Amino acid sequence: MGPYRIEDLEGKERGLRVGCETHDEWREFEPGRRAVAFYCPDCSLEVEVRLHDDLDWRDWGERC
Repeated sequence: MGPYRIEDLEGKERGLRVGCETHDEWREFEPGRRAVAFYCPDCSLEVEVRLHDDLDWRDWGERC
């Protein structure tokens, strides 16, 4: 299994590139997507990447 790599793409509106380095499987995702799923058929695993704005972050240990 993997290692998996997540990269920012170059350009004004940057998308994401997600891939499995071991099996040289890569997929590029368009800008503006907040969640993407990448599947490597050789590993038989799906990796889900979610993007969060640092201003939206909160401590999940905090209770209301």
